[in-house]
Amino acid sequence: EDEQQLSDDRAAPHEQLERHQLAERVRKAIRKLPDKERRLLDLYYFQDQTLEQAGAAMGLSKSWTSRLHARAIALLREILEAEGVS
Repeated sequence: EDEQQLSDDRAAPHEQLERHQLAERVRKAIRKLPDKERRLLDLYYFQDQTLEQAGAAMGLSKSWTSRLHARAIALLREILEAEGVS
């Protein structure tokens, strides 16, 4: 019963492949962002800093950090949509 529950919690191989492919597309799209946007996303999402900490590390005010984050996400979305990822 424990083995069956464990196997039910894991994604099917094709789902794992799709997630991996999507993650790689996102990584490539992030590399296409301007430096500031890319650095902010790296600090926030991959270095486990709060948005405020990431902005402070970049010398930005809290409000400018928030605007830069919104712009970075919008640009990332545009890049992914242009490449056919939605």
